Amino acid sequence: MQAGHFVPRGSKKVKFDEKNVHPQCGACNGFRMKHGTAVYEYGIRIDEMYGSGTAEGLRKAEGVTHKITRAKYEELIKHYTKLLKENNFETK
Repeated sequence: MQAGHFVPRGSKKVKFDEKNVHPQCGACNGFRMKHGTAVYEYGIRIDEMYGSGTAEGLRKAEGVTHKITRAKYEELIKHYTKLLKENNFETK
């Protein structure tokens, strides 16, 4: 399982947005996501999960510059480590 980003990871504004990142197999996250149909379908699913216009909002945020501080990274690590433990996923 890999972290599949709707908007590429280079967009720091939405890199860690939970609406932008979902579990994907390696094939879907790599080869298939580089093709328009897969990205389009991913956007449709995002709108179904979070409401109409969510995918468009993520795309619009793509070009917005945003610097994440070390403290914010540490906060995100704690948050996701807690979620993993709550859902019985092993962490290292």
